Amino acid sequence: MLPAVVDSPLPAVTDLSVYDVFTPTSGAVRSAIPRPALARSIASALAVPGRQLLLYGRSGSGKSTALFAELHRDELRHYAVIRCTPQTSIATMLQSALVHFGLPAEQDESIALHLAAVELGRRGVCVVVEDVHRLGQHERDRLFSAMKIFSDIGNQYPAVKIVAIAAVESPQALGMIDSEFSSRIAEIRVPEMSLTELETIVRDGGDLLNIDTTHAASFIAHRAGGMPGIAHQLALESFMDAGIYSKSTERESLPSSATIHAVALRLSEMPHHVRARFDAALESKLARGDVERVLDALSMFDPEGVFIDDLVEYVSSDGGGNRMSYIPGIVTDLARADRGAIVDRLPHDRVRFTEPLLHSYWTMISQQIE
Repeated sequence: MLPAVVDSPLPAVTDLSVYDVFTPTSGAVRSAIPRPALARSIASALAVPGRQLLLYGRSGSGKSTALFAELHRDELRHYAVIRCTPQTSIATMLQSALVHFGLPAEQDESIALHLAAVELGRRGVCVVVEDVHRLGQHERDRLFSAMKIFSDIGNQYPAVKIVAIAAVESPQALGMIDSEFSSRIAEIRVPEMSLTELETIVRDGGDLLNIDTTHAASFIAHRAGGMPGIAHQLALESFMDAGIYSKSTERESLPSSATIHAVALRLSEMPHHVRARFDAALESKLARGDVERVLDALSMFDPEGVFIDDLVEYVSSDGGGNRMSYIPGIVTDLARADRGAIVDRLPHDRVRFTEPLLHSYWTMISQQIE
C-alpha cells in the first residue's frame, strides 16, 4: 500500500522516553541534528518540479533522518514510504497505489505507472523508496523508469516525485542511469558524521531527557565509526544500563560506567561475520602485533579514510625504525578477501576500513576500558 503519511504530533516533552530520543533502527526525529549543507541540497532538489532524488551513502550515515527532517519542514507535503526487500516488485507497488486511491488495477504496467503518478500528484504525495540497494537489478531498472515518468509530470504536479535511498558508495553501484534522464535526478551523497556531530547527538539527546552526557558524548562518538546509527545504539544502551528510561525530573549525570558497559555489551554481541573477518585479518603471515598496530592506528583516523603516508607517520611515532617498510604490505594484505577484506585501498593512495561497522568495532576493541 501507498498511504499518504501525515505527520502526527510529537509527544509532549514531559512524556519523552529514551526510545523516543535514541532511535538506532529508524530515522531520528527528536535528536536529529542540523546538517546545513546537506539540508540545502535536499531542500533544493525537493523544490524543483520534476526533479527526482537519489540519496546514497554508507549504511547508517543518516540518509533517512536527513530526508525526513526536510519533509517535515513542509507541512503541506505528504509522503508515502516503501521499504524494499529482495522480493519487492515495483509493479505490485503501483497496483497497490491505484487500489489505495479507489482506481481499478491496470494490467499494462506503463499505464498503471502513469495513472499512479497522476493520482499521487493530485494529492501532493512524494514517494520515498528506502533500501533500493536491496532490489534486484531488474526492479531497480523499473524504479528508474518510474522516476522518469514522475519527472515527466512534474510541471503539472510539482510535489510528486520519487526519492530513492540506497546504502551504496556510488550511484553506479545501482546500475546505469539513462544519460538523458541523469540531468533530472539529484544524486546526493550523505557522508559519515564528524566527531563533533556525533557528540551533539548524544549531548542533545541527554538534554531532552535532562541528563548530562558530557563525558559519554565524546566516549561514544569516538567509537561510532562516523555512523549516527551506532551512536544512537550506544547511547540507548548506556541509558538503559543506568536505568534511565524517561525524562528525569532532576538534572543528573550519566554514569561513566554505563557507557563502558554499553560498549562491552556491544562487543559481546559482535556479529559472527564481523568476528570472522577480524579473525581472518589476524591470521596474516605478518606479525599479529604489527597487524593490530596498523588497525589500531587506522581506527584513530576519520572513517572517510587517511593517506597511507599519514598512517605510516602515525604508526612510526612510537619510535619503531622499520615501520615505513612493512605498513604498505600490511595494508595490501588486509585488503585481500582471504584476510577478511578489512580495509579498502582508495584512489590517491588512501585507505580506510571497508565498512563503518568494522571501524566501530575495532575502535571499541582497541580502546577497551576494564
